[in-house]
Amino acid sequence: MWRPKLNRLWRDTHRLDNIRQRLLEFLNPSSLEHLVVSLLQLEHPEEIWRQTGGPGEGRLDGIGNTESGETVGLLQVKFRAHDPVSRFGDRVDDTGVRRYVAILLPWVNRHEETTP
Repeated sequence: MWRPKLNRLWRDTHRLDNIRQRLLEFLNPSSLEHLVVSLLQLEHPEEIWRQTGGPGEGRLDGIGNTESGETVGLLQVKFRAHDPVSRFGDRVDDTGVRRYVAILLPWVNRHEETTP
């Protein structure tokens, strides 16, 4: 049986640096939004998750609703974040709506990094 030659990057892995590199190579901001919405749909099959807008417009990237139309989740996706995650808000707001932030390349405060 013919099998394609797979380089080291495509072998099974649990190493986050390999996984991140794969995502960086094969995703763009739009496909990342669709991927995260799909993952939320799998995680919450009783809800209806859909991708909204598009990358770069500054609005929500995904919304989750019940079958009756009640909003239960909001999603913001960032391919690259230039601000700390805390700037994007709390995880659950006063109404009980869950808020998700997905960032592929997170913001790093170089001043807080310590060297051993």
